[in-house]
Parts: sequence; structure tokens; C-alpha cells
Amino acid sequence: MPYVAGKRESRRVLGAYILTQNDVLEGRYFEDAVATTDWGIDLHMETGISYRSTYKNYGRASPCYIPYRCLFSRDIPNLFLAGRHFSVTHVALGSPRVMNTIAQLGVTVGFAAAICTQQGFEPADIYRDPDVFAALRVRLDADALATPSWPANPYTTASAIVDNLDTARIRIVGEWTVSTSDGGKWLSNYFHDGNTGKGGKYVLFCPATPLSGDYTVSTWHSVGGTRATNAPVWVFTQRARVAALAVNAYARSDTPDTWCGNEEMLVGRAGSGKFFRGFLGFDLADLPAHALVDDVTLSLTIRYPDAASVNETAGVAGITVHNLDEPFSPGAVTWNSREAGTPWTTPGGTFATNVLTAIADPPYFGDVTNGQRLVFPSTPDLLARVQALLSQSAPDKILRGVVRTPSLETGYTSRKLYRFAEARLDVTWVDPSVPPTARINLKEQQAQWRPIGVFPAGVDGLRIAIGTGGTDAYVTADAVRVDIARSDIDPDDYDGNGLPNAWERRWFLQETGTDPLADPDGDGSPNREECERGTDPLDPRSRYTAGTRLLLN
Repeated sequence: MPYVAGKRESRRVLGAYILTQNDVLEGRYFEDAVATTDWGIDLHMETGISYRSTYKNYGRASPCYIPYRCLFSRDIPNLFLAGRHFSVTHVALGSPRVMNTIAQLGVTVGFAAAICTQQGFEPADIYRDPDVFAALRVRLDADALATPSWPANPYTTASAIVDNLDTARIRIVGEWTVSTSDGGKWLSNYFHDGNTGKGGKYVLFCPATPLSGDYTVSTWHSVGGTRATNAPVWVFTQRARVAALAVNAYARSDTPDTWCGNEEMLVGRAGSGKFFRGFLGFDLADLPAHALVDDVTLSLTIRYPDAASVNETAGVAGITVHNLDEPFSPGAVTWNSREAGTPWTTPGGTFATNVLTAIADPPYFGDVTNGQRLVFPSTPDLLARVQALLSQSAPDKILRGVVRTPSLETGYTSRKLYRFAEARLDVTWVDPSVPPTARINLKEQQAQWRPIGVFPAGVDGLRIAIGTGGTDAYVTADAVRVDIARSDIDPDDYDGNGLPNAWERRWFLQETGTDPLADPDGDGSPNREECERGTDPLDPRSRYTAGTRLLLN
């Protein structure tokens, strides 16, 4: 009971979780949600007596979910919090303080107290055991199934596997052969180097690491007897970046060519009827020949010289940047002979979908709204071209391209003229010229995860390369796995994402569509028992193999 009559928050009790203002406004979902509120956060300040002068509204709720963890004390093991004194911040309470929500909390605490009495539990025990919590949820919702269907896991785990055919997450240097000959491969196939071109072939794996921490890095290799005993593996925790500005850029008109040097270019059709194409060249001389290219981003600033174009951004929907294979100079390039080539990016749809981002830049021509910064993301073709350019014996390392707009694709019907400037190419790379992290014997530990070591890494900061230099037989590249391996990790929360392992195991069962009580491998241990206790993780007849147990250790 409150010790100050008529005053809310005369007691403040801390539960296992404290509901915050951001939780309410963002409508955050909790895996142990037991109540909802959509009342806006409204408060009356502590000074003054006027209703209007002391009123403050923080915005409408989304709606918001309230977790069961807010309803029991973190310090007093047998204490439930059933009213406005539940675990919540001062501002956040402005939403769930209303009678409907408080009634939901009261019903929840009543049912939870009954379960505790019947089974000899403390309030926190209900949360720790997902089966007991499932029983509570069934009581709260008369229409719920006897075995509730849990929502998909909205949290990212700190484990990842990159397969050799995951084109978004690998970079290939040199000629590798896709093979299905040998057993024990990860998924459908693997790469091998053909036992040729030693030293000039690499596969760079780029796993997603959503958390900063220490990661265990492992590789997977298929079964085979003609394997190298000294395959080099690099684990990179840092990457280098080179920013290349456009050089030798110019615009092609009817006659003559307009040389732009390192400045701006015009693309489109002018009022006089002349049309322009913008040609670009990026000097990559600062990028070492031995670099393994990880990411390439092209950015341009576009300005509209006339005010009428400000509201016509949809007219830029066809902007493309094409590769050019041959050198160019003023008067030496014509559109027809040099336009061919795969686009660095293939735009389509509306203007906003053509590029990774389109943001306002500081003023270049007048009003800041009269222009945008276009950022074109990496494509496999652009990555391959930059990588190939490094290995060529050409006297320069110029990546050449051409910019064109819809006015050049639709019979020159448009008279709009676009002005481009500040063209820039950012290249991220890693350096395999340093000694490898390890040399591994591919004849050993086949068809299983082979740990390389534990490495500190930031968000998206790990890169693993498998090379061929100095090897004595075939080198294979199949898959790479990373797992968070922090020393301070909660033993009940393996991946450190705030969810107990028991919750993630239940999600795992749900996502695989598996009957928890079935025993498909006939070993006497049902699927759920294998999943949660890990008693049979390597049984080839079991659905829970080493490849699917990312959440279970």
C-alpha cells in the first residue's frame, strides 16, 4: 500500500527490468510481454496548481508492451508488483498508469501468484522457465493454443556462417573451381584452386559481426586426400581505406569536348540542343597491387542549375555509371564506341532506389535543397573490376567510367541539364602480404569446424582469407564460421543478446517447424531434449547437427 495517500510513485520498486520512456514511444516488443498500453505519455509537473500550465505530453505510445520482468522485485525474491508501483521510470509511467493497463497487470500477477503457490516457485522462476511462462500466457489468453506459437526471434545472434557461394559475403581473387566431388562439404559444394596459380588466388570471407567482442574463428573443409598440408589463412581485424578522387573527368558534347579536369561535369541536354555525357576516371595508384578489395563505394554530388529542376527528382531515375575498358582523352571518346560495359550499378524505379543514400550536401549552387549526394554501393562487377585493375600491367591504375541520365536514354527529349561534381571512389581493403595467421593441414579435421583462434573485433570488423601461396597440393575454400567468445558472457545467455538460452532454444524449435516431442533419429531422445540439453548433437540422423546448433552451446 502507498504510505502517502492519493499520491502515485510514493514507492519506487526496481524489478528485473525497468520500463523506459523509449520502450513506450518505440513500441518495443518483449519476449515476456503480458500487457499492453497505447495511452500517450502525459505528465503534470510538480510545481504549480494549474492543470494546463503544468501539463506536458511526450507523445503517443506505439502501442507498448510491458514485460513480466517488471512485475517482480529484483531484490526481494517473493515480492510481486501489481499496481502503479511496478518497475517503470517516472516519465514512462505516464502511459501505463491508466486503469485498463493496471488491470492487465493485476490479472497477470494474480495468475502468476497462483502458479507460484501451486508449484512452490518464486516470481522469477516463472520467467526463467519458458514452459512455465507458456502456462501463464495460456491463462492470460483463453484463446491461446495449449502450446503457444512464439514470435520469430527479433534479436541478432553473435554467430555467423559464410558459405563459399554467399556472393554478398565473399570476394574471389583468381580462378577457383566449384566442385561437388568430395563428401563432407558444407551445403552443396566447395571451391578448390586446381592446384595451380599458387600465390595469386584468394577467397575473402566477410561475416557479419553485429557486436563488438572476442570471436572464435573456424573454417570448414570437405573430405579429400589430395589436400595441402600448409594452407595459409589470414584473420583480419582491421581494414585499410583509400579515397580516390576523379581525375581526367570531362563532358562529351556535339563538338568540341569540354575538358573538366578534376572539377565538375554537365550531363543531360542544354537548351541549345547540345547533349552531354560525363566521363570519369579514378586513380587507384595508392592502392597496393597485393590488396584484397573488400568494398567499393562511388559517390557523386548532383546539382540542378535551374530552379525548375528542384521538384523533378523523379526525372533522375535513370542515372547510371558504366564501366569503360579503354583510356580516353579530349576528342578521342565517342558515346557509341565507349559506352559498352556492365553498369557499376543498375538503377531502376524511383530516384531514391537508384543509390544507397541520397542526402543533402552543403550548398554548391545556391539553395542546399537544389542538389543531392548520390552514394552507389558495391556491386560484384565493380569489386571485380577494381581487383582486376590491381593485377594488370598497365602503366596507370585508372578506373574509367561514364555517367548518363534519362535524357540520353529517351531520344534526348529532356532539356534538363544536371551538373555533377565531387566524384569520389572509396575502396576498403585488407593486406595478405603480411604473414598468415595460421597454416592448416587440410588432410586433418575434415568435415568439421576447425578453430583458428580467438580474435577481438568491432561491429562488422572481421575478414578471413584463404590463400594458396606456398602450398603443396589442392587448397579448398568451403565455409567460415565466427562465434562470440567473450570471457564475461552470461552462461545462461550464450550470445550475449539479453535473452536466456532457454528462450532461444524454444525459438529454434519453432523456426525449424519441428515437433518437440518427435524422435526422428530413433535414439530415445526427443527433439526438444536434444535441442535443449545437447545430448546428441552430432548424430547424423538427428535434425540438430553441428551446423544448426548455433544457439545451443
